[in-house]
Amino acid sequence: MPVEIELSRVLTASPGAFAPTFGIDLGDDGIFELFETGLPSGTYWRVLGPTPIAIRLRSQVTQTGPGSVALRLHVTIRPANNLTVSPVAMPCASNDMLQVLPSFVGQGIETLVYGTPPTGIVVLGLGPFPQALPTTSATPCVLLPSPDLVIYAPYPQTFYLPLPAAVRPLTLWMQGVSITPTGLGTTLGYTVLAW
Repeated sequence: MPVEIELSRVLTASPGAFAPTFGIDLGDDGIFELFETGLPSGTYWRVLGPTPIAIRLRSQVTQTGPGSVALRLHVTIRPANNLTVSPVAMPCASNDMLQVLPSFVGQGIETLVYGTPPTGIVVLGLGPFPQALPTTSATPCVLLPSPDLVIYAPYPQTFYLPLPAAVRPLTLWMQGVSITPTGLGTTLGYTVLAW
């Protein structure tokens, strides 16, 4: 499976400490992708299979007086399935969440719905169609996507939406709606661009 591997380094040192020399080698092939004088992060594309990809971190520091040095490496792996997920609408319900991520399953998205209300729905639309929802809250609740597909999603819920090449290019608008005794509330809204 094609993936994006994001490497980022975080270096902290106390006053008077010497910065270490280091190199981060993705694939352990002798070519360093990140080092002390370069950029602090980078994104690299690889294909994952049954053979593991080694990531080697080599560092060296010499200290003659008091001081401390900490070097951390953060590795983030995302599926490279030609998707861009962007938040576009603010929530008006504080206890529920909708999280949309590119999925490792197929070529689609993974949607996580969770919160404290007893029940909720996820609205998917092919375009924006802002609608004010009835609520007793002082802040207005706006549902952004057109209601082309409404999915019942009791909390917590995870579902996968495949987006094969036959339906691309495609723009989806997504937002969750919680149904509570005090009215309706919306989650963070997203657009998903699949090309």
